Formats: sequence, structure tokens, C-alpha cells
Amino acid sequence: MLSSVLDTAGSEAATTQPASAAERKIILTAITNADNTNKRLPEDFIYVMMNSMELTTMVCLLCCPHCFDKKLTMCITQSKGMAHLIKIKCLNCETYLWPDWTSKKSNNVHLDINVRAVAALKESGILHSKFDRFCGLMSMPCMHRNTYNNLANIVNTAIIEAGEECMIRASAVVHGRNISQPLTTDDRISSTGCPVITVSFDGTWHKRATHLIQELAVIDFDTGLVIDTEVLSNYCCVCDSNSAELNFDASKHMCQKNFSGSANAMEAAAASKICSHSVASENLFMA
Repeated sequence: MLSSVLDTAGSEAATTQPASAAERKIILTAITNADNTNKRLPEDFIYVMMNSMELTTMVCLLCCPHCFDKKLTMCITQSKGMAHLIKIKCLNCETYLWPDWTSKKSNNVHLDINVRAVAALKESGILHSKFDRFCGLMSMPCMHRNTYNNLANIVNTAIIEAGEECMIRASAVVHGRNISQPLTTDDRISSTGCPVITVSFDGTWHKRATHLIQELAVIDFDTGLVIDTEVLSNYCCVCDSNSAELNFDASKHMCQKNFSGSANAMEAAAASKICSHSVASENLFMA
């Protein structure tokens, strides 16, 4: 798989080199997998916001496919978040024509529109309270807070898995490029047999003007690909809110604090952690 990716990247660069750095990175980490191609949605797959009265009027103008009579009625019997269970019934022949949800289920588990809504809210930095206010002004039912929190955890897990998979592919590309290149000096290979690569570190804080949580990304100098990240936290909300309780047992929860020290030492500690496990996981020696 790696050789095919490198051949594709090389042939593409020989013909036309994209001007955008993002396009060049996508070409380097491209996956020619039929399964991923089949998962793409059709081009006409969109969600449309429509007034329920207009939809009822449109249904009343249609004919029943069984008795060809224009006596169709529509009612919403159940709601789950932003999805609704709509039943269309013919009053003449007493036949239910379309008892189904307005959104299909993603992986036969969760309704697609709810998952997309939570992902869009998290991407836009909107919390459930503001989303509830938006739905109220739009006369739309809002999903319950528990549903939002459950889907938010699922979206977070999916984002983390996708990011880790992308970094694994990027590490494989960087490793393959350095192994395939002719070695002009002996310092291209470390004593452990791993290729030595030149990297840069880019760090950011979780919130502006706060130095409690920092994320550090390591970027390959030659390709510009992010090959690893590390998150350090000097704060745990559970420990902080329950520290005054006498019977609080800190071992019963997963503490978010994994660093103790000054904010200036965070970036160096994160870089040290990344360099230590890069040899074991990515087979790369950073310099």
C-alpha cells in the first residue's frame, strides 16, 4: 500500500504540482480504497428546512398509488432530536404509504441528522444552550441535553480515531520517503536503525489567556505532514470541584491532569514525550 501511495505521489508531482500545500498533503496521504469510495454520499444528498404546514399542503395534493384518490393526510407521531417520524395515510383505502423517519441512521445506530448537527455545533463552537435558543426562535424541536452529550462523546471519539489514522498514514509516508531516498551521509539513519527526520513543533493553548491545557503538534519539515500530537493538562475539573469533600476518592475517576509544572515548561515536556515514543511507534528519529 505504501509503495502505491509513493508511486502515485511521485507521478502526480512529475506532471502537475498543486500550488496549495493542503492539496500536496492530500496527495501524499491518499488512499485508493474501494470501501472508502463506496461510503461517499450521493451528490443530491442534502437536508432541507421546510415548514410543516407547507409539507402537509404538498402531501394533500398527491394521489394515493393504490386507489388514486386525493385523500392523503400527514402527521408527525414522534421526534428524536431533529428527526421526525412522519406517517402518510390514505383516508379512502386506509393504507399507510410512508411511515418512516425523516433521516436515516448512521451505521444503523444513530440518526444521521442528529450526528451531523452535533458535529456542526462542535465545529462552530456552539454549546447546547445556544442551540436550544436557536431552535426555539426557529420553532424547531431541540434535542435533549443527554442526547447531545452522548452524540458529542461519539463525535469526539470518531474525530480522535480519524486524526490518529491520518497521522499513522503520514508517518508511513515520511518513513517511506526517507528510506527510499539515497543516503549521502551516515547521519540519515540513527543508531536504532530509524531514519532521522527534521521536524518543527507548533503548540497552542486550549483557551486564550489560559495556560492550563496545551496541545503540541510535530510537523515533518520536508512534507509538512503532522505525524504526532501530545496534549498536556495542568488541571482536572473533577479533582478541582471535589477537592473540598472529605470522602472524595481521586482514584475512582480518570484524572485529566498529566503534567505538574510551569506553563513555560509545558511545550518542552510535550516535545520530549513525542520524541520518546516516536521511535517505538512511528519508527522515526526526530532531530
